[in-house]
Amino acid sequence: MVAYMNFIVTGGCGFIGSNLAERLVNDGHNVIVFDDLSTGSLENIAGLNVKFYNEYNKIHELSKVDGVFHLGMPSSSPMYKENPLLVGKTVNEAIEIFEYARKNGCKIVYASSSSIYNGNQIPYREDMPIFVTDVTDYYIIILSVDTALKD
Repeated sequence: MVAYMNFIVTGGCGFIGSNLAERLVNDGHNVIVFDDLSTGSLENIAGLNVKFYNEYNKIHELSKVDGVFHLGMPSSSPMYKENPLLVGKTVNEAIEIFEYARKNGCKIVYASSSSIYNGNQIPYREDMPIFVTDVTDYYIIILSVDTALKD
């Protein structure tokens, strides 16, 4: 018998997140979706039996889950240039999610961005050094979140 689990999917209304949420639901798991809808759409999870939140600070109100898939981070450098306040918002949301996972002892899958490896030779590898070639808010965020997760 399969033991069904409870998962959080951040960015669950985006393309990848909604497909992951659908797969988890179809496999019989309980799914909680967090998405600020800046690039995702509720249409992507229409008809799915998920619980939806659009504010990441609500995560601490939840009971313990078995795992968190953190996909909810804007991955477009121009978005950060257009809205510099998005930098702090994105880092704070990541910290909230990581703290929730730490306090509840649940596993977290963090989907970073290949943009972190800009300046390296292709093909990229996870053990490559990170060179800051374009000091934009986007790269600072990705590097900050990647570093925080390693700590």
